[in-house]
Amino acid sequence: MPSKPVLIYDGECGFCRLWLDYAQALLGISVEWVPSRQIGDRFPKINRAEFKRTVVLVEAAGDIHRGAAAIFTLLALAPNRGFWLWLYRVLPPLRWISDVAYGSIAAHRNASYTLTKYSFGRVIRPLNYRITESLFLRVLGIVYWFAFASLQGQIVGLIGSHGITPVARAMAAMHAEAGWKAVLLVPSVFWFGNSDAWLLWICNAGMIASVALTIGGWLGRWWQRIAALLCFVLYLSVSTVGQPFTLFQWDALLTEAGFLAIFAGIPFLVWPYRLLLFRLIFESGCVKLLSHDPNWRNLHALRFHFMTQPLPNPPAYYVYQSPGWILDSLTFLTLAIEIICPWLLFLPRRIRHFGAVLLIILQICVLLTGNYAFFNWLTMALCLWAFDDRVFSKLAIFLRRSTVLVRSSAVRQATTVVLAALMVLGGLQVVSLFASAAERPFGRLLAFLAPWQIVNSYGLFAVMTTTRPEVIYEGSEDAQNWREYSFKYKPGNTHRSLPLIAPLQPRLDWQLWFAALGAYQENPWTGNLAVRLLQGEPAVLSLMNPPPFAKPPKFIRASIYDYWFTTPDERRKTGAIWNRRYERAYIPAFSLDMLRPSH
Repeated sequence: MPSKPVLIYDGECGFCRLWLDYAQALLGISVEWVPSRQIGDRFPKINRAEFKRTVVLVEAAGDIHRGAAAIFTLLALAPNRGFWLWLYRVLPPLRWISDVAYGSIAAHRNASYTLTKYSFGRVIRPLNYRITESLFLRVLGIVYWFAFASLQGQIVGLIGSHGITPVARAMAAMHAEAGWKAVLLVPSVFWFGNSDAWLLWICNAGMIASVALTIGGWLGRWWQRIAALLCFVLYLSVSTVGQPFTLFQWDALLTEAGFLAIFAGIPFLVWPYRLLLFRLIFESGCVKLLSHDPNWRNLHALRFHFMTQPLPNPPAYYVYQSPGWILDSLTFLTLAIEIICPWLLFLPRRIRHFGAVLLIILQICVLLTGNYAFFNWLTMALCLWAFDDRVFSKLAIFLRRSTVLVRSSAVRQATTVVLAALMVLGGLQVVSLFASAAERPFGRLLAFLAPWQIVNSYGLFAVMTTTRPEVIYEGSEDAQNWREYSFKYKPGNTHRSLPLIAPLQPRLDWQLWFAALGAYQENPWTGNLAVRLLQGEPAVLSLMNPPPFAKPPKFIRASIYDYWFTTPDERRKTGAIWNRRYERAYIPAFSLDMLRPSH
């Protein structure tokens, strides 16, 4: 009997040597690794011809295992890995698939070795993500900072006591309707206070917490986890009460990504983040085709996108002028990347890296041609999880100290179960795109989790807008002569240059883009904005360019204008970037006196 387990393999097989070197480094167990040509007569019961066909494991007790069974038994010798052998024994389908797969690889070793070299590399080592995690947490902290900083200058005008949609009034209505359950339906620290000072304090606290998240690893390993928790709680608090100004998908994405960051130090964390990135990109690709929008299906979407997107930036004007065949080709590439590349995130190392690089390139292209707040930066941060520590090894001296390790085995196992459960729910949401009944058994659980924004559905630009309506507000002293209000970033003055504002987000300008696609009755806050302009509210006016009146006008109205880019020749002659045409009334003219009840 051997004193310890003996693994016998074909020493002339490059595939065998490659993977057994990896197993030695991964498992760290006391096993004798012996090439078949050196085994001699130690195990006369084993036919030497077997060594050319299969790997053989001889346990210390004398039990002999071959092929896939030997591999699973070898795994079981390492701490906390016996689960895989148990699955192999109790699940016949898994056993059959494993045996067939092993047999196929063993029969085609040279091809398998070539495929392994190109997909994993010539040297395979256990993958670690400590440096990756540290880098991601730092970038996440920076993204949080821009998100909070952008809100800090706008939040009082948007949802303050004299803002467009006052949060205090909304929360009082929710409490009156739902009672104490409103706290679960709208989880927010603003239940403890919602004054203007409190709104600003929460944004300032979020900025401080985001800095702590970025540098916390240097202060101590618990600082980053506490900072991640604070960032999540504070941003969730803002996003749940900021409607309609915090309904953007990147708000939900930041909240979900931020929640996962609380589990930093759990080795399993790489998989929930990869699945989150998969869901974000794959769902965005699928909804474009599932919406049956002809402009995605005939590849004409980008012929409109660069002009009709919410806030075009300077490069968008020039890309829009490209020939149709180039824009159609870019549309095809966008769909191909969004639908195919997410699957590569779960494949071997080099293939995974290739897919992540394409996703990053796509985000850079979007970033260069549009103002999408922090979305592109956050998505690229999620792409970091496709890479391992070997890629970022040169950053180790700066980042290794900030890794957050969870040493308790019980805590790691419990949190892994939680993360796995969230992955299952996220996976069901992907499946529900094609089979809506998939979510039904977990409907109540998903409904309970929805307000916490830790498992969200995604899907950007499902339908491509082909025209660009804009809401234009106008004031008047006599209801005859009207002057326009000017917003800081959205189209108004046809000669004004296009903005470059990301990663900050002017949320009023953005939301007006959506409002223009419908009627004001569907967006009652647009009427509230008109009232605030009549009242001359300073917090609301700070969200816009200086008004064209020394004092608030007596009348206000809003109209819809259709905007489209000028041609390069028109721009050279007139200096205008936009053409525009009046379309229809949006909010009929009214005054504050008309709102007061008559006696």
